[in-house]
Amino acid sequence: MFDYIFYTIIVIFLIAYGAMPLLVYAQTKIPAFYNFIPVSEKEFLENSDEEFKSLFEEIGSNGFQYICSSSFTQQVTNTRFSVFSHPDKTISISVIRITNPNVPSLLYLEVGQLFDDGTIIDVTNTSRSSVYPKSTTKVTFQFPDIKEVKALIEVTESIISKYLSSKTPITLPKGEEMQFIEKVINDEQLELIAKGYFVKSADGDVCTVTLKGAYLMSWKLLWPIRQILEYKNRVYSKRLLEQ
Repeated sequence: MFDYIFYTIIVIFLIAYGAMPLLVYAQTKIPAFYNFIPVSEKEFLENSDEEFKSLFEEIGSNGFQYICSSSFTQQVTNTRFSVFSHPDKTISISVIRITNPNVPSLLYLEVGQLFDDGTIIDVTNTSRSSVYPKSTTKVTFQFPDIKEVKALIEVTESIISKYLSSKTPITLPKGEEMQFIEKVINDEQLELIAKGYFVKSADGDVCTVTLKGAYLMSWKLLWPIRQILEYKNRVYSKRLLEQ
């Protein structure tokens, strides 16, 4: 009986870790270049759910001013986001909703800080770890237990004052915030191509995942790797505040 259970577990692992990445390899395509089309605040909110609207209002109540909204779709995954800035602070805030018919939808906040050397930090309350390799220009800190906008802002400012006081924080380029966000995402995509995770199609319209990318990204979504990564991210972020 024990042998049967053991071999069954082995087979399940082989299928998950061996076959699933091949499915991802066959199906995953992303745009070769992101070009976000701004949507008016009124139109965007009319098509947003109540949870999104609630966070939208909470950000405004903390003194942040609305900048822009947009959305994009990758295959069956739709991402919607709104961006805010503050008249007296250099940080920005985004509220993001990701929906996919195959998995539960995700709503989270990102507090971002740009520095004059081109580096960025993102402090987010999403519980999902990134499947991508570490960026050379952006560092992300995850605090999934922090739900309030004000608390996430305070955490961000604490991290900056404790560990990044030698850097010079700057605001997003005024009037060009959407274009800057596009550039950041497109630069990240070029970095993924350089690291062998994606490759541009022959016509240059889309990027397809490589076998390397399919396996490494898929494994980060599977048990127990996903749970281990999420735990490590939480512990690391928590220790930053305790020091």
